[in-house]
Amino acid sequence: VIWRLKVNLASISNMITDKCHLIQLLLMRTGGKNVILEVCRECLEPGRQVNLAVIGAMFDYLNQAYKILGGSASDLLPGRKYRNAVGQREIYTQVFVPFSDNPNMYYQFMVAVAIEYIRSLNKFLIPVEHFLFELVMMLLIQNKCFYQLHQFLQYHVISDSKALAMLLLSKEMVYPPATQLAMDMFKRLGTADADIIEILISRGQILSALRFVKVSEKVDTVSARIFLEAAANEDDKMLFYTVFKFFEERNIRLRKKKEFPQDEHCQQYEELYKSWFSTK
Repeated sequence: VIWRLKVNLASISNMITDKCHLIQLLLMRTGGKNVILEVCRECLEPGRQVNLAVIGAMFDYLNQAYKILGGSASDLLPGRKYRNAVGQREIYTQVFVPFSDNPNMYYQFMVAVAIEYIRSLNKFLIPVEHFLFELVMMLLIQNKCFYQLHQFLQYHVISDSKALAMLLLSKEMVYPPATQLAMDMFKRLGTADADIIEILISRGQILSALRFVKVSEKVDTVSARIFLEAAANEDDKMLFYTVFKFFEERNIRLRKKKEFPQDEHCQQYEELYKSWFSTK
């Protein structure tokens, strides 16, 4: 070999204005992945953004190649034209994340782009990773688009997962109805009531756990001790008072007396209540 021609992909990307044709070309060139990601970033950059339909078509080409290659560009079979597979984590970390906190980026556009990418993944039957749904959810919550969040959850634009339910729980202080949205998601996932209560208590969301107990009609059967123990460990007297009174009222309703039965092993918490709140 006397001469070997090396194509400068970065220069070509500046010469071809049709982004869809450019993505198709780069997918077929060895070493084109980094240039593909750069082109995707350019298409989202404020002041250089392209039409959402074009972005959607670009995603379709990327996901078609990913599906054909099975997520890897190695060990290409003869006759396969694609040389690059760009996965969800690469799009997320190298394209979406850099713009998610950009003050010049309209969040509506970022949400629309993420949803378009999710649509494309579904089109090619590629399971959507939870971090893409988390991105959409966080953008909506940060910008107080709660009605849109409800719509996305109701119509399964955002798919249910334990990770997303946990994220919703963590946003209770910002958006109180998030707790109920999380509980509904847990229910759709078939999570056992006892597991949901354990999750809430482990996160220190004891009052949310009590609300769930009431909604799920478990008030008469749930263990008082696990709630009292958790409340005592929080070292928050008013929280402990609220929990103690909740179960004291249950005792009165079920047994006509406020004392806890011996088999519930709550005597130490009765003593703690007396030491904190009894008047002499």
